[in-house]
Formats: sequence, C-alpha cells, structure tokens
Amino acid sequence: HHLHIVVHGGPVWIRHLHFRDALRASPVLAARYAALKAELAVRHPTDREAYTSAKTAFVNSLSDPN
Repeated sequence: HHLHIVVHGGPVWIRHLHFRDALRASPVLAARYAALKAELAVRHPTDREAYTSAKTAFVNSLSDPN
C-alpha cells in the first residue's frame, strides 16, 4: 500500500483533484494512463520508486490546474 497525505484545499490537493478530473473527463487519457501503469508494473514489478518515477511526466502533464 502507498498512502498520500496532503493538506485539504492546499496546492497538492488541488493538483491531485485536477489530475483525477482530467482522467474522468477523457476516456482516451484514462486508457493511456491505464496502459502506462500496466506497462510499468511489468517493467518495475518490485520497485515502487522506479514505477512512480516512470509515470511522473504523464501525471505532471495532467496535474497543472492552469
């Protein structure tokens, strides 16, 4: 398990919600993210940090609320 704790209403909270909303609004983006996660799970089955790092660019591209 991996737990994120953020300040309610803070900048990280807002980025997380923006990312969630972007995926909900676009089935194409959601499918791309799911495929990326599946690929990375195979590539990094025991290295959570490498898995997370490898998806950072995609997540950041959808997380900017501006």
